Amino acid sequence: MTDANIDKICAEFGFSIPQKNMDKSKQENVIRKALGVLSSDGIFAYVIWAESKAGQIKWNRNRQELSKLGEDEKCSRWILVNSISLLTKILPESFACELKNDTLGQIFIGIKGENPDSKWDQQRESLRRELTKNNGVLADVYRMFFVKQVLERMLTYALYRAKSLE
Repeated sequence: MTDANIDKICAEFGFSIPQKNMDKSKQENVIRKALGVLSSDGIFAYVIWAESKAGQIKWNRNRQELSKLGEDEKCSRWILVNSISLLTKILPESFACELKNDTLGQIFIGIKGENPDSKWDQQRESLRRELTKNNGVLADVYRMFFVKQVLERMLTYALYRAKSLE
């Protein structure tokens, strides 16, 4: 991406992680932990950690309803969704993990059926595939450190935004 203010882009995506309708301290805690895992253990550990904290939407046959995600789980999903969007925006030539608007709602509330979390599962698989493919975004050590740096920057802005919520 040429002539782009990457810091501004990181801020935009970071600011969209914290949600006003969710508990401020829970969001701060999840974001802080994600930043810690990314900083100390790297990109793959960060993705695995965030996936493990994102929960699973399930269909309750007895009640005929979908289970709901907790606030920690929603925050973890927002982190990964914004990570995907950020990397797609700043590295469009080497990171092709598109997130469609109609998919976004399904990622957070699910869809009725046997696998209500199928859109989330597809997005996670797509992210993993993009991160691990040959000649992908992380095949080059310099690009890997660049990706780590922009994700850390995004999470830093997210943390400051979460702290500013009332």
